[in-house]
Amino acid sequence: MALDENWLVQFCSPEISRSEVLRDTLVELGYTPCQIQTGPWNHWQSKNGLPLAGELVLVAHYDRQPGTPGANDNSASVFHLLNYLARSTERSSHRVIFTDGEEVFGERPASMQGARLLGDFWKSVHRVPRVVVLDMCGIGDTFVLGHLSEHLKAGIGLADDPATKALRLWTRRLLAGTDAGDFIEIDTPFSDDLGFLWSGIPAVQISLLPRKQALKYQKERKNNPMESSLPEAWRTMHTSQDLPERLWPQSKILLQKLLDRIDQLPYRPG
Repeated sequence: MALDENWLVQFCSPEISRSEVLRDTLVELGYTPCQIQTGPWNHWQSKNGLPLAGELVLVAHYDRQPGTPGANDNSASVFHLLNYLARSTERSSHRVIFTDGEEVFGERPASMQGARLLGDFWKSVHRVPRVVVLDMCGIGDTFVLGHLSEHLKAGIGLADDPATKALRLWTRRLLAGTDAGDFIEIDTPFSDDLGFLWSGIPAVQISLLPRKQALKYQKERKNNPMESSLPEAWRTMHTSQDLPERLWPQSKILLQKLLDRIDQLPYRPG
């Protein structure tokens, strides 16, 4: 049972309980949703239990900035992952986790980000999966492999470890094989990847942008990273204009190719 755009519109409506909709949708798709609570945040995963060490996990945050529809940030990614689950089964699919508490910055300390607390929990029980984060995946025709800026990494004392480098190398192979043209690597605004990396969990972030905007943003970030402005496709983030009707229909096709290829490309943890 594939989800259609009506589901997405409902998920973006202001009065909806997104946590309840996620739980109910997972049940409708034939999964046994498992709730994980870390601090004030309620995460949902498509499989019971803890991820194995080195297991590949797919993640999208489902929370949104209060008072906004949150279509591109980040309902589109949730929609794509749910349709991936609809094409699979609980046994054959990768573990999918929908995180809460990504939109924490400015409201709470960064140490309270949902992904950070979830990563800390995994580390405390000696589980270190490999995480692929989808964020801002509703507008564009070009995949963006995000990086945390060197400035940001230095500020919080992060350095790429061998496992993170291996995950990034695998992700490059993944993106190169999607028949979607060349992907672009950019220092992007952080997402759940920051929280996971901060807690010692290897993670990468994948987004979408229109190609011209991606190339322009890449050039600006290289020349003057502290002064570059967001691409037009991302400027509706955290505003009332982040609406479902602004999403590009082809994003659904691109993400289907990407997620189906994940099932075809073996992952061996580094």
